[in-house]
Amino acid sequence: MHRSEFTPKLALTNFPLQFKATEKTYAFYKDVFKFHTTLLIGALFQAILCLIIPTRWAVVPPIVLLLNSIITTIIQARRPLDNEFQRHVIRGRASAQIPSAATASTGHFSSDPAEGTVVVFNIGSQSNHPLGFMAPGVKEVGQYFQTMHKQLLDRREELGLLSVSAWRGDERTSNNTSVLTMFFRDVEGLHRFAHEPLHREAWDWLNAHKHEHIGVFHETYVVPAKSYETVYLNCRPILLGRSAIKLSKEGEEPRWANALVNANTPALKTQYSRMARDENGMIKEDH
Repeated sequence: MHRSEFTPKLALTNFPLQFKATEKTYAFYKDVFKFHTTLLIGALFQAILCLIIPTRWAVVPPIVLLLNSIITTIIQARRPLDNEFQRHVIRGRASAQIPSAATASTGHFSSDPAEGTVVVFNIGSQSNHPLGFMAPGVKEVGQYFQTMHKQLLDRREELGLLSVSAWRGDERTSNNTSVLTMFFRDVEGLHRFAHEPLHREAWDWLNAHKHEHIGVFHETYVVPAKSYETVYLNCRPILLGRSAIKLSKEGEEPRWANALVNANTPALKTQYSRMARDENGMIKEDH
């Protein structure tokens, strides 16, 4: 039986959508300092302000900032679907579907759930030092990570990169684990990048300096077709849902599609159906 092609939730574009972070610096410094340290820094600035100008005027800046936050929150709460927190939200049910390279080369999306193989790659670092990002070597490690991240995005088509999502851990009150979760089409592209000069240079630097307070790690999972499924409800694109897929048909301009498709179809209704399996968990013969 012929199945209709899945309907992308976002319009096709001439470039891969990336959904870049808008507040990188804020997120970084929020994790650098413990909560009580942040309060003490604020108290110190207020005390200095009180020494510089009359007390009755020194209280004006914090009052203005507080009123601004309260008024902004009230305005946003009265417009729940039209504020900064709704940016990039995909309303309704969606599922991330990765067509096989063969299907994508026809210029179409897919009609077969979980059609393509997916490789999940977690890579991250830790600063196990009281000075956090100011500890010896941490800045250099961060620079290597940023350079590799940029190079992967620039070469996403060549290396089969689908998406990248950045995370901060919550295992401590500050200086938590920093992680990049990446999805690739296959392990060959990932393996090739791992044996290129930039990655080798980073490892040589780590082995030469031997900073025992710096932790680095990676995890790789190769997930066959029909062995994964996703569903999102009113979410911003994240993880596999951020994937950008090149749809190229001979003689036509390439187009890029986001992996999120409308999940309000029988083929994507349940966990098993999104894996092209029957109610007993067995892969359907017609997939």
